[in-house]
Amino acid sequence: MSVVTAGGSRGETAGGEAGTVTAEFAVGLPAVVATVLLVLGVLLAGTTYIECQEAARAGAREAMLHASTEEARQAAQAVAGEGAAVSVSIDGRWAAVRVEKSILVSGFPIRVSAQMRAPLEDASTRGNRLEGAG
Repeated sequence: MSVVTAGGSRGETAGGEAGTVTAEFAVGLPAVVATVLLVLGVLLAGTTYIECQEAARAGAREAMLHASTEEARQAAQAVAGEGAAVSVSIDGRWAAVRVEKSILVSGFPIRVSAQMRAPLEDASTRGNRLEGAG
């Protein structure tokens, strides 16, 4: 087989080079696809973590202000959305909210979670804060 080179002259191709680009592409394409899926999975896990963190923060804020586990759970669930597991506990003067969510990344299940703690406010703290605001 003859090939025209850049200078316009004809040259011969080496017999073993035919189809090497196709073979290299066939080997490299799965690696590129796997890398893209991995990057997308990391982005999905990151955004899910941010959602869990925001939901835990909202729940902790409600628990801090109202000292109610049910109101805190509802607030966290509203932010986290469907499929999230929310747990709220009040231990003495502290409220803790934990939000967990499962995602599927490249066929592997991953559980993302976030936790937030906040001190409970009592009536005297709220009254002092309101009096000092004026």
